[in-house]
Amino acid sequence: MADMDPLGGGQWKAMTTASAVFAAAAFLGRVAWHTVQVRAGKRRFWSLDLLWEVPLALFCGAVAGGAGVYFELHLLVIVAGCSLLGYLGPRGVEVIFYRVLDRFAPAQCPPANDVREKGNDQ
Repeated sequence: MADMDPLGGGQWKAMTTASAVFAAAAFLGRVAWHTVQVRAGKRRFWSLDLLWEVPLALFCGAVAGGAGVYFELHLLVIVAGCSLLGYLGPRGVEVIFYRVLDRFAPAQCPPANDVREKGNDQ
């Protein structure tokens, strides 16, 4: 019965510990972003807004941690990525993604439905 754990005792503990570290790093990133908002006068520090940052930090930590494990990065690099992604949040990542896309994507793509057969121009 002791061998019922599919991951093995040590692997489960290591995975749980790593997930907690990733989530904590992402939460510190979200708190840093929240502090910037407080200094700008857009939020109060102790408010419900800080409570909403917890699930977002868990999500950012899971995504960044999973990507880091997939690419077999060093643990400190993964933790730094979790903090960075936690700081940026989904909106920050979206803004960066579209800026990179605007920079490197073709300027004008022809519409897909603008293809006409010869002789059918009316």
